[in-house]
Amino acid sequence: VFNLTAHAYDGDAALYDDALSVDEAAIRHWYKYLSAQPRAPQIITTGAPTAGVTGALERALSRYMEVSVSTHTTDKREPEYQLYGPTRATLYVYSVKPAV
Repeated sequence: VFNLTAHAYDGDAALYDDALSVDEAAIRHWYKYLSAQPRAPQIITTGAPTAGVTGALERALSRYMEVSVSTHTTDKREPEYQLYGPTRATLYVYSVKPAV
């Protein structure tokens, strides 16, 4: 990238000051949060819209921009994709004495 400021000024001009710079601690925090949360479509779509990953992203982004949430449903006559609910199962474990 050609730097036009080099011709007008002796030193390099800072492109971003401290207010607009990338906060590495915030990036690290979001990385740890998003990697710890389940993001399967059936989990995200069955919960409340203001909970979990979706709600956290909405709250964080609403500080910097206007956020609008829209809900979409699949066409019941001819769905292009199918989202299944979370599977729940009960596991029973028994300790059996071996026959001698």
